[in-house]
Amino acid sequence: EVDRFHGFFLPMLKKFGYDGIFLPKIHSPGVKLGWYSDGCALLFRTSMFKLEDINNNRYKKGNQVCIVARLRHRLTQQIINVAVTHLKAQQNEECELIRKEQVDELLQEFLNKTVTSEEEPIIVLGDFNSEPSSESVKKVNRFLQSAYDLEKDKKLVTTWKTRGNSTVRRVIDYIFYSANLQFKSRLSIPFEAIEEEKIPSLRYPS
Repeated sequence: EVDRFHGFFLPMLKKFGYDGIFLPKIHSPGVKLGWYSDGCALLFRTSMFKLEDINNNRYKKGNQVCIVARLRHRLTQQIINVAVTHLKAQQNEECELIRKEQVDELLQEFLNKTVTSEEEPIIVLGDFNSEPSSESVKKVNRFLQSAYDLEKDKKLVTTWKTRGNSTVRRVIDYIFYSANLQFKSRLSIPFEAIEEEKIPSLRYPS
């Protein structure tokens, strides 16, 4: 979820060799308050990847969006399809049904428009606003593998917020990948360095 892409993230990260894609929401609540529209962004290192194609998608229900990009690895010439999304928020049955429909669109329509063969690797990155036990997350996990152990890692947390007197720790952000990719390493959560505002924070976005 990004709202200062062109004015901050893209120019700053270009200094470090990255380029990127941004797709704003159509009806972002932030715009009504006089702020920028938030949306999804995908950033990649240009020395390692070349952008071959982009499919910008908007879900039929809700105002959420999904970017699907074809990146070519410069050294091996391998195509990798990368999807970035942010699904419907709010924790209730109605919103979970919308998230399930959005996942169906992502898997059956958005990826199919971009992926040209079963041999092409896929990576899905997203804030699903659903925990691992939800049907929407389980549906993705049937087709793709998680970079993190969603069943056994009891310390795993991707959002840890205090609002008023309530503190919530949850896993709602995911990295999924296809079986034809080899998993090498992952970053652990720096619990010893987490600041007062927990995560996401300025130093540690989730």
